[in-house]
Amino acid sequence: MEQCIVRLWDLYIAPLSLLAVAILWLAWPALAHGPGGKGSPAFEAYEKGQLPGAFKGRRNPLDQTEETIVAGQRIYQENCVMCHGANAEGKGHMATMLDKRPADLRQMLRHFPDVDDYYRWIILEGGERFDLPMPGFEGLLTDTQVWQVVTWMQSGFPGAGTEVKDIMHHDHSQPDETGGGHMMERPHQPMMPQHHRQPGKDKPATQ
Repeated sequence: MEQCIVRLWDLYIAPLSLLAVAILWLAWPALAHGPGGKGSPAFEAYEKGQLPGAFKGRRNPLDQTEETIVAGQRIYQENCVMCHGANAEGKGHMATMLDKRPADLRQMLRHFPDVDDYYRWIILEGGERFDLPMPGFEGLLTDTQVWQVVTWMQSGFPGAGTEVKDIMHHDHSQPDETGGGHMMERPHQPMMPQHHRQPGKDKPATQ
């Protein structure tokens, strides 16, 4: 009986297990999905060359200086962390409230680090045309600020999970630095921008 089981393992189970691992490895880039992520209709449109002309071919003009990276980290903290999370893995406190989960930016950048024009497009326009919950930040962030966020991501997300925090995930049982509880006054909490805005009503955010 034992020899029969070993024989079955050698002939069928082991090869199938190796095949499953190989398929998972090849398909792994597609797992970085979500609004703005590989596997989303937005990225599929980008791969088909359907990027709007105003965005196509644009490259990040900023160097990875400390000043730029710190600025990008701050902008991410103020505008993105509630959905994409402190570790940029799509696990912010609002992620569970959305029909489609936010993109795992770490996976996305690991496999597609240089699609600068796509990142600028999805940040500014959002995913409304694809029925995705990713909001657009056009009119809320300047072009420089968008590139600062992209630079922070392309530099490896420094400070994610340490300096960058999803403050809505704060442990209620732990006191603040001031000695108070969770409801004490806190630093700036990011506001979720809306897809639909009145033209001319919004001004670019200042640095």
